Amino acid sequence: MTIIKNMKEDYKYTKEMVEFYDTVYENLTPDGDLDFYVQKLVNAGGPALEIGCGTGRIFAKALKLGADIYGIDQSELMLSKLKEKIEPKEYHRVQNVDAREFKSDKKFKLIIAPFRIFQHVLTVDDQLQFLENVKENLEKGGRFIMDVFNPDINLINKGYSETLQFEGEHMPGKKIKRYHRVKPDVLNQFQHVTFRFVWDEGGKEKEAEFYTPMRYYFRYELEHLIARAGLKLVNIHGDFKENALSKDSKSFVVECTKL
Repeated sequence: MTIIKNMKEDYKYTKEMVEFYDTVYENLTPDGDLDFYVQKLVNAGGPALEIGCGTGRIFAKALKLGADIYGIDQSELMLSKLKEKIEPKEYHRVQNVDAREFKSDKKFKLIIAPFRIFQHVLTVDDQLQFLENVKENLEKGGRFIMDVFNPDINLINKGYSETLQFEGEHMPGKKIKRYHRVKPDVLNQFQHVTFRFVWDEGGKEKEAEFYTPMRYYFRYELEHLIARAGLKLVNIHGDFKENALSKDSKSFVVECTKL
């Protein structure tokens, strides 16, 4: 088993992942996350930044409701989809840049990293660089909110054999199925995730795969990372209704501040 020491390889979104992203994740996102983040952005009281703004699932809705929102993403393909949802005069609000390297002249009241973005940051060095850069871009007293899944010990040990995760239509009368399988890597705290898409196109059934590793975190590991990066932990909620953590919590919804 190889111990991954640095983040040399980029796991960029493929055209299939981007094309079907909105169709699939309209149904598979964590319960309540969209309204939670949009409300936080609209009520931020100043400029806000979304790390991993992707196709604009959160970004476009928050902007429409009046949020002074900016976004960064490493995928130009994803950003091209986002730009289809906003006016050209707002394109300056999004950038194709790595969250570990992003620098802004403005300081943000709120920074969010929604929908498990932090789980794509694989090494401790990169995790600290990510969080330290968040701190640098926050104004004093600003907030940072992110979410990751709460690891289920049984599932992360066993992984998943291939399972049908979504079935629907990507266009009227055109079917799309997405399968996923997960290979566990307990030593590195990774889940090696492969998505397989099967869809109708031009009267034929087509197929493509997308692979990404995902790092999972335990509660006190997150607390140590946050402290090492110089942020102050405000709370870790168990869901997007901000209920307290419990043994049944599916998510860690983490809120920090810059002192």
